[in-house]
Amino acid sequence: GINAEYMGALRYYKKALDLAGPSHKGSVAIRMAQLLVDMKRIDEAEDVYKESLVNDKNVPLLLAYAQFLRNQRNPSQALNTYKKAISEDPQNAEALFGLGSLLEEHCKDIAGALHHYRMAINADPKHELAIKKLQELRPSRTL
Repeated sequence: GINAEYMGALRYYKKALDLAGPSHKGSVAIRMAQLLVDMKRIDEAEDVYKESLVNDKNVPLLLAYAQFLRNQRNPSQALNTYKKAISEDPQNAEALFGLGSLLEEHCKDIAGALHHYRMAINADPKHELAIKKLQELRPSRTL
């Protein structure tokens, strides 16, 4: 059944995590954590993120963990994780947008959100979500 398939996939990811080279560990950890979330094993998923981030500050891994934290209703830790991602890659549009949307939705910090949406657009002028959010928050002004 489906549970046996999940368990098989989990074993596969654990083995892949052991065998993966440094440049692939982050993407394997993300997939393994997402599988654990699908299996409703939230604490184990968080452990995978935390353990993987001890030695690897890779930005996609940080972004996946930040989104995980948002989904688990932990905005303050998500905020710190987005900030870590930005410190690793200051021009990462996804990290800048994620921080902006968190500031807007959870902190009600519209000025901070606008600032980060603008930074996301500077990093990626075609970032549609940042453009849309900026227009929603500042309807009377252009970019």
